[in-house]
Amino acid sequence: MNILKPLNHKPEDGGVTITTFYHFTKIKEGIILFKEKLEELCRSNNILGTILIAEEGINGTISGLPNSVQIFYNFFAKYEEFDSIVFKESYYKTHPFSKLKVRLKKEIVSSGGAQCEYNPGQYVEPKDWDSFISRPDVINIDTRNDFEYIIGTFKGSVNPKTETFREFKEWCETNLKDKNQIIAGFCTGGVRCEKSTSWLKKEGYQNIYHLKGGIIGYFIETENKNNMWQGDCFVFDDRVIINDKLN
Repeated sequence: MNILKPLNHKPEDGGVTITTFYHFTKIKEGIILFKEKLEELCRSNNILGTILIAEEGINGTISGLPNSVQIFYNFFAKYEEFDSIVFKESYYKTHPFSKLKVRLKKEIVSSGGAQCEYNPGQYVEPKDWDSFISRPDVINIDTRNDFEYIIGTFKGSVNPKTETFREFKEWCETNLKDKNQIIAGFCTGGVRCEKSTSWLKKEGYQNIYHLKGGIIGYFIETENKNNMWQGDCFVFDDRVIINDKLN
């Protein structure tokens, strides 16, 4: 288990910790029992947010007081299948969620028919991302939706102009004809890239990369020191947007 925390941003006194996470894994005790245990823990510790659980894994963002979030982490530490899960922290003055939702789903991110065996592309570490996407032989694709792109994106990225992630597969089929092209992708927390790069590899694309930890992980680890990120970032909670300082 790994917890990414901003270097120069601390929780406010009385404020909450927000943590974003996903992990592709088979939950050994079964998703129904796991959901019941996790939901009870969250309710008992005033943790709010949205958590999606499926046979393929888990995806969510939650908020709570720092000690409550630590209890949340301790819960996952008891499961060996979550040994490599990464939690990405940011902080806010109050809960950015109005309630708790823990849902069982078919997928932890809807893929529009791009379901396939989990086999993602190669990770690019945040510290190496700026130089990688600056290469002339790399096409950098924003796998998020059009309204997210308009709010902010990486310099020089391609906008597929999708309304939902379900449309991304069709855009790839129409626009990515060269299966030897070096393709880089990114999204908010990383989960959409895990799904899309797995599908691209299944379809025979040879050189597939994506930003490890997504945009939030990039902000935490690099603080956008080279100003390659332009604008703000849409997030799926009541904050709506955050900047590269996670504010």
